[in-house]
Amino acid sequence: MSDIWLYLGIMAISSVLGVILGYVGLTAHFNGRFLTVADACQETDSLEPLIDELEQQS
Repeated sequence: MSDIWLYLGIMAISSVLGVILGYVGLTAHFNGRFLTVADACQETDSLEPLIDELEQQS
């Protein structure tokens, strides 16, 4: 019976770590993309790069 609790504990810890690492990874990825688009908008002094990015995502 104690083996079941051990495996359930490992599963819970793994699930929590997966959610946290996934959140951190996706946040870093999209922050990088946002900064790239923001730099492109600043260089061209236009909103066209932002509109192009939105078109790609839709």
